[in-house]
Amino acid sequence: DNGPPLKEDSTYVKYFKMLKMGLPMGAVKNALGRDGLDPSIMDLDPEKSVEYQKAMASQKSKKKKKKKAPAKDPKKPKVRRKKIYWSPIEESKIDDNSLWSMIKGSFDFDSLKVDQDEFQSLFTDTS
Repeated sequence: DNGPPLKEDSTYVKYFKMLKMGLPMGAVKNALGRDGLDPSIMDLDPEKSVEYQKAMASQKSKKKKKKKAPAKDPKKPKVRRKKIYWSPIEESKIDDNSLWSMIKGSFDFDSLKVDQDEFQSLFTDTS
């Protein structure tokens, strides 16, 4: 550890004096920023030199960078609905023999229950 302790460093001695006089840490950090200095200096150990603490911080950051990032979750496959096109037929053109004429008025479509799994297997494109 070379150099003077942080609290005795000529650059920062006035800010530690502000703390001794009872100013809150926020006010001292604000004064550091106003004077063009890094306010995070006040978070360091006042008994150790600035150079030593910066060197230790850079070594820690290098060690952290070497660690591998956790594996990302695999993306869910995109599901596209198959496009279905039809043209409506006028009611007057429906034959009496057709399926539509047989069920006309005899089925309540609002009470129809849909099996979602079957619906997806029939009408979605997973490719």
